[in-house]
Amino acid sequence: MRKHEMLSRPTRPPAIDRQKDVAALLDKMQGISFQGRNLATAFQIWQRMLRERVMIMMGLSGAMVPAGMRRLVVYLIKNRLIDCLVSTGANFFHDIHETLGRFHFQSSPRVDDVTLQKLLIDRMYDTLADEEEFREEDAFIGSFAASLKQSRPYTTREFLYLLGKELANRAKEEGILTAAYRANIPLYC
Repeated sequence: MRKHEMLSRPTRPPAIDRQKDVAALLDKMQGISFQGRNLATAFQIWQRMLRERVMIMMGLSGAMVPAGMRRLVVYLIKNRLIDCLVSTGANFFHDIHETLGRFHFQSSPRVDDVTLQKLLIDRMYDTLADEEEFREEDAFIGSFAASLKQSRPYTTREFLYLLGKELANRAKEEGILTAAYRANIPLYC
């Protein structure tokens, strides 16, 4: 490839306007670089998947729920913008925590871990949660699991569906598990 060919496509920084449409912003990001352009490309692929009515499987890893992404995932489920969700168990656990009306708290990644341990506070990078509440949620999940018929094994999909059904009776706010239960969207862990 020659120099003039390699230098033939300049970046096109998006014009900043008053349009508050995320889709329009993502379209404009196709002309920039780094992760902005990748985000625009992913958006275009997702739009194509919606048009062509293919199965959309979403993967969710990392501490996305403590980071504040839970309501976005719920929105995707409720609006049938995904057909299946595969996630780490931690995200489902943190979803239960918030569905029961509990919170994650902003902090700093530099908080002293020894102090946090003494106060029974858990840290996920720069986010905190109450360890005693986590223990109550562990007990809730254990009690739920013990209530299932022990005569056969359960798939994670089936277990999470039934857990979402049980959680729907106690929910303070719609969560990933409860929304998936209501929409019959399969969850895998």
